[in-house]
Amino acid sequence: MFHAKISEIDAIVTSNFDQAPTVNYVNIYLESIFLNLLSNALKYRQHNLTPKIHFKTQSINGNVVLKVSDNGLGINLKKYGHLIFKMRKTFHRHPDSRGIGLFMVKNQVDSMGGEITLESKENVGTTITINFNKKTDG
Repeated sequence: MFHAKISEIDAIVTSNFDQAPTVNYVNIYLESIFLNLLSNALKYRQHNLTPKIHFKTQSINGNVVLKVSDNGLGINLKKYGHLIFKMRKTFHRHPDSRGIGLFMVKNQVDSMGGEITLESKENVGTTITINFNKKTDG
């Protein structure tokens, strides 16, 4: 779906699913999560850098965790941290910004009992971590 855009901007998209090659999850949600996170990483890239986007899964305490990192524009979390997963909130000017992608991802993850967090630094990039089925000890 994003092949043309990736080629056009010479983005480097890598993945490592060795530590957790499978996840039991609703397929349509999983596809939506990957597409939204890839779309955001491509959309909010730094135009003076080669976009680098990395998908990685891990198994942590019996939970499958996905980390998606990029070297994009990043987000000022001090200013916007409380709005990150809210509907129709955008943090950069872009003609295709709708403020729906992260809102949808959060709702999909929450509805399946998971957890999503975001780390970001302006002009450095963003890492989104999804714990698909958060299990607690005890």
